[in-house]
Amino acid sequence: MLDQPDQVVSVSGTPNAFVGRTASVTIQYDVSDGDATLTGLGLHVHYDSSVLTFSASENVLATDNIALEDPVSDTDDLDGDSSTDKYVSVAWASLSGNWPGTLPQDLVTLNFDVADDVTAETTPITFSSPSNAAGYVFDGTAYVMPILPVSWDFDENGVGDALTDGLLLLRYTFGLTGNAVTEGAIASDSTLTSAEVEANVVYAAAEGHFGDIDGNDNCDALTDGLMLLRYMFGLRGESLISGAVAVNAIRTTATDIEEYIESLMP
Repeated sequence: MLDQPDQVVSVSGTPNAFVGRTASVTIQYDVSDGDATLTGLGLHVHYDSSVLTFSASENVLATDNIALEDPVSDTDDLDGDSSTDKYVSVAWASLSGNWPGTLPQDLVTLNFDVADDVTAETTPITFSSPSNAAGYVFDGTAYVMPILPVSWDFDENGVGDALTDGLLLLRYTFGLTGNAVTEGAIASDSTLTSAEVEANVVYAAAEGHFGDIDGNDNCDALTDGLMLLRYMFGLRGESLISGAVAVNAIRTTATDIEEYIESLMP
C-alpha cells in the first residue's frame, strides 16, 4: 500500500490556559504535499470539559465553511483519548476542489473559560475527523496546553518586573486607559499586543480579582498598585506596606502582603 499524504491539523503557537480566565486556541491546517486545492475537511476539536468550558468561536475560515456546531459529548471516544469528553465540530466542503486556497491556513479560533478550581498542570486539545479528502490521511497533532495560575506578569514575558508589570497596574488603577497604560511599559520580549496586555491588567484589577492585594475588595493605586511596585523594586517589611494598606484591609501585615504577592509571581 502506497503512503498517502496527510491533511495536518494542529494548535497554532503555544497558548496557555490561565486559571479562571479565557483561553483562546487557534487551529491551523496544512497538507504534507503542499496541495491547497482539496475538497475540504470535517474536524472535531476535543477537550476536557472539567477544565475548559466552550464559550465562543471566532475567525472561522469562511471559504467553503458548511458547519460549525456547539459542543457535544464524545461518548464514542472518537479521538482515542479518555481524558477528553467533549468536542466542537467544524466542516468545510469545496464543490470546485479548491480548498483552502493557501497554506498553512488558520481554520478557527475557539475560546474556552478555564475553571477556577483546576489543580491539573496541563489539559489536552486533540482532534479527530469524520471525513477528510479522498486520497489523504488525517493527521491531528495533539496539544498539551499548560494550565497556569494568574500572575503579575501582565505582558506574559515570563518575568514580573517593576517598570513593566508593576507600572502597568499602577497606571491603570490611577484611571489611565489605552496607550497611557501600556506605552513604554511592555517588555521588549513580550508577544502580546498593547490591547492584550491592558486586558490582563483590567482583569487583575476588577472587583473580586487578584489585584486587590490587601483584600479590602478594591484594587487601588496608592494601596495595591503602590505595594506591587514597591515589592517588585525589592522593598520588604515595613518599607513595603508603610502608608499603603487600606484601613479596612484583610491582609495588614508585611508578612501577609509579601506572601500574597509572592504567590502570584510568575
